[in-house]
Amino acid sequence: MRLRAKNPEFLRMLSSPETMQQMMSLQQSLLSGNRSTTTVPPEELYATQLLQLEEMGFFDRAENIRALRATNGNVNAAVERLLGSIGQ
Repeated sequence: MRLRAKNPEFLRMLSSPETMQQMMSLQQSLLSGNRSTTTVPPEELYATQLLQLEEMGFFDRAENIRALRATNGNVNAAVERLLGSIGQ
C-alpha cells in the first residue's frame, strides 16, 4: 500500500469525482446499516458525472444516464460510448 500512496496516478484516481462519489455512496450504505436493495435514482447517483457530460456538450440526459449505467459511472468510457452512438 505504501508504494500506491506515492504513485501519482493512483492518487489522481482516488481524488477523481467519480471515485469520490462511489466511495461516498458506499460509506453511506455501510453507515446506514441498510442491507436491502434500495436503489438510488441515477440522477442522484451520477450527479457529478452528468454535470461533467453536460459541460462537454452531451445534453441528452436519458442517453447520458444509459451510458453511465453501462460504464458504472466512468465518464471517459461513457463519452466513448456516447460518441460511438452518434449517427446510429
